[in-house]
Amino acid sequence: MDRSVADGIKSRRELLAAGAGATAGLFAGCVELPGLSVELRQFDGSDPLVTYNRIGKGSTKLSYWTSRFYTPAKSGNTQPELSPLTGPFLRTLREQSAQPAATPTLRTQHEEWAREHPGYRIDISYPESADWKARLSTQPPDGSTINNPWITDLDDQLQPLDEYVSGVDDFFPFVRERTVQDGSMLAAWKYTDCRCLYYRQDLIDSYADGDPPRTWDELAAVGREIADKEGIDGFQFRPATSTTIPFFWGQGGQLIDATGEVVLSRPDNRQAMQRTLSFLRRLIETGASPE
Repeated sequence: MDRSVADGIKSRRELLAAGAGATAGLFAGCVELPGLSVELRQFDGSDPLVTYNRIGKGSTKLSYWTSRFYTPAKSGNTQPELSPLTGPFLRTLREQSAQPAATPTLRTQHEEWAREHPGYRIDISYPESADWKARLSTQPPDGSTINNPWITDLDDQLQPLDEYVSGVDDFFPFVRERTVQDGSMLAAWKYTDCRCLYYRQDLIDSYADGDPPRTWDELAAVGREIADKEGIDGFQFRPATSTTIPFFWGQGGQLIDATGEVVLSRPDNRQAMQRTLSFLRRLIETGASPE
């Protein structure tokens, strides 16, 4: 065989080795194959400022883990990448946002940050929940969304946010109790649940003289009248622990006391729970709420 031809033939082992080297080169920012050296292109003006897995286009890279509940795009991005075998191509990630209605607001917030910090790029990852906490202890990113009970287990790894977060006193007391240690805030609370009564003012004007109901009896009465005369649900209620328990707490009821002991069986707590469930049944039986 002509040697010039033989030199151009690579064994399967050599090709696999070359492919592995190219993959390593990709992580390093370049690709090197025999007779080929390609530098990965930098982001330019044609690239979006925020995508499903990236915030910003700067040269200083940071890593951030979060859930698909907080994605800044409704679905995976299509950032140009380089394959050592096929050349430039577009890869569409299959992940979808778990909260697509919120993505426009999240994108706006992230774009504002990226414009104010042009030298940085945050690479976003979405870990699986099963091993998220364990990985935080062994290979933590620069930043991460975490579940609030994890804070005490990770406090030796968390860095103070004092120079980045102002107005600590504006956070709810239970947030400060959880996140502030030795005078320093270790985590910024991203969001929390808050149970409120949402109402249509036009209906309240017609059936409650403009003042929203302030007691259970008023809520049941106004809800029933609206349902009867308007032909709509008077008071919509989604049965769940998170929506039921505020009625229980509002009476001073406790499930667990300050020592961690379960105290639901105590007479006052038991009665508070019974009153809560009886009220919810009354809403349905009177027609104020749908079944």
